[in-house]
Amino acid sequence: LQTKWEIFQNLNAVIGGRVDKDSRFATLPFNPRASLIYSPIENLNLKLIYGKAFVFPPPYFTYGVFQNPLQINQPNTNISPEEAQSGELNVSYALGNLFLNIGTFYNTQSNLFLLAGGAPSPSIVKDEIWVKNSEKALKLTQNTNSGNSKMYGFDSLFKYKFNGSHNMFLALSYVNGEY
Repeated sequence: LQTKWEIFQNLNAVIGGRVDKDSRFATLPFNPRASLIYSPIENLNLKLIYGKAFVFPPPYFTYGVFQNPLQINQPNTNISPEEAQSGELNVSYALGNLFLNIGTFYNTQSNLFLLAGGAPSPSIVKDEIWVKNSEKALKLTQNTNSGNSKMYGFDSLFKYKFNGSHNMFLALSYVNGEY
C-alpha cells in the first residue's frame, strides 16, 4: 500500500508499507517506507528515504540438515527473522542526454542469519559427537541468528545518451561496514 502527497508545489511525500505473512510465525510485521522528494528547479530532485524491513528465514535455512567431514547440521525452528532499517539521501539531475545521481546511505541489520560452521561460532550446539563407524568426532551445529551489522557509503552514476540509442555509464560506489 502506498500513497503520494503533494505538500507544496515542489515538495512531495511518499508513504507506504507492507505486511508480510509467513505461516511459521505468528507475527505480522509492518514494513514502513517513507520519502520526501524536493524539486527546487526542473530536472533536479533531492530525495530523503527511510525504510524498515523484516526478512523471514528461508525454509532451507531453518530446516537445513547436512553432514560434511567437520560437522553435522541439525534443523533450528527457533531462528528469528532478520530486521533492517535504512536511510538514504539522493540528488539527481537530468539535462538533455545527461543524467547524474549521487547518493549516500546508512543501514542497520539485526538478528543476522548465520550459516552453521566455522569456529568459534554460536552455531555450535555440541563440540563433539561420534557417528557410528567414524574415525573422529564431529561438531553438532545448527543455523542460527547472530549479531548486528551497520553499513554506510555512497554511490554515484553518470549516464550519457548519444546517437539516439547508445548509452555510456560511469558508476562509482563506496561501502563500509562493521559486524
